[in-house]
Amino acid sequence: MTSEAAMREGSANRVEKRGTEERRGSTRFELSGTAWFQWEAGDGQSHEGAGVTRNVSGAGAFIATRVVPPVDAPVHVVLTFAVGWREDFQVRLSGAGSVRHKQQEVAEGGGFGAGVAFHAEPTTGNEGLAVKAARSASG
Repeated sequence: MTSEAAMREGSANRVEKRGTEERRGSTRFELSGTAWFQWEAGDGQSHEGAGVTRNVSGAGAFIATRVVPPVDAPVHVVLTFAVGWREDFQVRLSGAGSVRHKQQEVAEGGGFGAGVAFHAEPTTGNEGLAVKAARSASG
C-alpha cells in the first residue's frame, strides 16, 4: 500500500469503543516496539516503567505495561523499533505529553494511551552491536 493510500484509509479511521463510534484525527499503526516512560507523581516523586507498544500514531501511542501512570500525568516516552532483520538498525521516537486513558486488564496487565508529540532520535548501529557483544559474552 502506498503512503498516499494509507493516508486516505487512515483519514476515515474509525474505532468502536463501548458501543459508540469514535473518530480519530490521526492514523494508528499496529507497531510492536519497546517503550520506556517516566512521569512525576503529584507528590513530586519520579516514577518510570517499561512496556511494549500496541499501536502508534503521530499523536501518541498505546503502551501495554503492568506499571500504569495516572490519567492526566505528564509523561516522557521513548519508543524503540527494530527495522528489518538487523538488530543493529533501530528507529527511536521520543517525546513528552500526557496520559489520556488507562486500561486494567486482569489477564494481560493493561496499559495506557498517551498523547505525545514524537520526534525521531538519532541512533547508531553500535547500540545493536553492543547488545550482540553482551549476548555472546554471557553465553
